[in-house]
Amino acid sequence: MKLAIACPVCTLERMTKNPSAGYSPNHIKVPLQDDNVYALTCSQGHESLIILRNPKCEWLFESGILALKDGYYREAVTSFAASLERFYEYLITALTITERKADPEGFQRVWKSMVNQSERQIGAVNFLFFKCLGKPMSSLDKAFLDTHGLSLGKREPVNFRNVVVHQGFIPDRQAAIHYGEAIYKYIRQVLTGISSITLWKQNLLEATNLALEKSRDAFGKVATSVQTESFFLDTTSCILSTDSGPSFGGVLFAPERSLIEYMGE
Repeated sequence: MKLAIACPVCTLERMTKNPSAGYSPNHIKVPLQDDNVYALTCSQGHESLIILRNPKCEWLFESGILALKDGYYREAVTSFAASLERFYEYLITALTITERKADPEGFQRVWKSMVNQSERQIGAVNFLFFKCLGKPMSSLDKAFLDTHGLSLGKREPVNFRNVVVHQGFIPDRQAAIHYGEAIYKYIRQVLTGISSITLWKQNLLEATNLALEKSRDAFGKVATSVQTESFFLDTTSCILSTDSGPSFGGVLFAPERSLIEYMGE
């Protein structure tokens, strides 16, 4: 998957010289990086270091959308499943901000006990949600599928994910679409509930910032002549937006993929 990131130096120069011309970016296409750090050199020779603020769960979901559009249904399902797991991690961070700040080393010890076990993470986030918000977190189960008119055959979402990831099951297009739509609606439903409470909405923003702590170290290692920027890159799904967003169908059948595309394109 490639991202098209605008050179910040070119953008500033163009806006300064001719502000009436509007925004005219000089995009540089780069492969998606795990650490969200991008060292860029544009066609004009400008050097910049960009840190994208999008959480990993958003990139993984975007990868699933692109795989689905291009007919790679098993790859789409695995990306959607990974996105959900990283969303749980994102929630755990948001719901333990105070504890993490008070004892970062203790938090890391606890996290290491569950980092490779998705079942423990699901249990942890469910209890934290109940403790912090005073109500159970909704479940991504057969009832959720039925409520939204979705079907994975006779399988529940967890079982469907397991047979695809661990047993090499190859889903058809409809199953992959329904699985992606279920996760899309589930994540947005959970986020909407949390964001309705000001304190926890702020914690979600802090969780995003904490995830970038290691990435920000890169800013201190570049020459002063290198332009540094940190921002969000718009994605097709906007899955972490708490505003009213597009339907999953609107995301899936969106005609343009100008900022994000597959490596081969």
